[in-house]
Amino acid sequence: MELPVVARTFELPLVREAGNIVTLEETGSIEYSTFVLGSKVLMVLGHENCGH
Repeated sequence: MELPVVARTFELPLVREAGNIVTLEETGSIEYSTFVLGSKVLMVLGHENCGH
């Protein structure tokens, strides 16, 4: 997969979780990324049937 922007990995705020369910902590991380760090794009990637 190619990134849609030119950025080094450490410049991209990442929020990882298991189970495709967003908790309050993860929501807070996303809010911090957008409101404080100024992120303008949110990309959500998910998959299913992991661990089967």
